[in-house]
Amino acid sequence: MLVCAALWLAAGFNVVRMGVFALKVSTFPIPVIVVGIAITFLLFGAMFLKISLKNVKRISSLPEDKLKVWNCMPLKSFAIMVFMIAFGVFLRGSESVPRGFIAFFYIGLGSALSLAGCVYIVKMIWKD
Repeated sequence: MLVCAALWLAAGFNVVRMGVFALKVSTFPIPVIVVGIAITFLLFGAMFLKISLKNVKRISSLPEDKLKVWNCMPLKSFAIMVFMIAFGVFLRGSESVPRGFIAFFYIGLGSALSLAGCVYIVKMIWKD
């Protein structure tokens, strides 16, 4: 579970970090940024929370001797992660995507990823 928590938390931190860099050059008004962060966090937070709870249940059902690093997520989730990373690189490289959008989207998305990482930590602390 610790590896899973570290994976989600590191991803979340790095995505938030990129959002903060974009925020520094954004021309969007602060209220737009705040509302954008909240909406993005709520949408992705619900999705990532569901995924991490499902993963915790799946991982908990595996025998201790069968646990591997790649058991953090099913193969399908790794494929989605690769797509999201590629899409993020495209967004950041695109001149037609405003930095304000990158800022609120990345800060909200990264915060949601970090919240999902906390699910694994809670599971490690409060074992059934």
